[in-house]
Amino acid sequence: MIQKKKNSCWFFKDSDLRVYPVGRLDFDVSGALIMTNDGELANFIMHPRYEFRKTYQALCQGKVSKYQIKELMTGVKIDDEYLTKAIYANLIKYDPDKDESIIELTIAEGRKHHVKKMLIAADIYLQKLKRTQIEFLTINDIEVGKFRELKTHEVRQLYGMYKSTKTKEKG
Repeated sequence: MIQKKKNSCWFFKDSDLRVYPVGRLDFDVSGALIMTNDGELANFIMHPRYEFRKTYQALCQGKVSKYQIKELMTGVKIDDEYLTKAIYANLIKYDPDKDESIIELTIAEGRKHHVKKMLIAADIYLQKLKRTQIEFLTINDIEVGKFRELKTHEVRQLYGMYKSTKTKEKG
C-alpha cells in the first residue's frame, strides 16, 4: 500500500477558501512558503521577472571555503551552462567536531532544485536545506509543521510592492 505524504495544502483542507501555495518547496526542503487565495498576488510573487528574494540556510558536509562562497556570489553554471549567482552568500558557522558548515544564501530566481544545483556546482555537499525568508517575511519563531497568518502590515507591504511594480510597468 502506498501512503500519501502530506503537502502544504493539507493544512488548509478544512478551509472554505481555495488556498494554494505561492511557489513550491521540494519535499526534502523545509521552511517558508506563502499560502494565499489571491491568484493575482500569487502570480506576482512567483513570476521570475519580479525577482522576489528567497533566503536559505544550508547544512553542508565539510568546511565551506571562502572561495566556494565567492563562487556562489560571482556565479556558477547549472542546467546546461546557465549562469546563476547568489545575491548574498555567507558562511554562518563551521563545527569542526561534526565537520559541518552552515551557510546562508539569497537568490532571486527559482528554477527547479535551483539552490541544490548551485551548491553542487560549487562542490558543496548539501545535507539539509531550509528556506528562512521570502523578501521581508521570515520563519522566526514558527515551529516546524506550523503556520501563521500574515499581519495586516505584511499583506499591505506585499500589495504595495505589487502596485508599485504594476505602476512602473504601465509608465
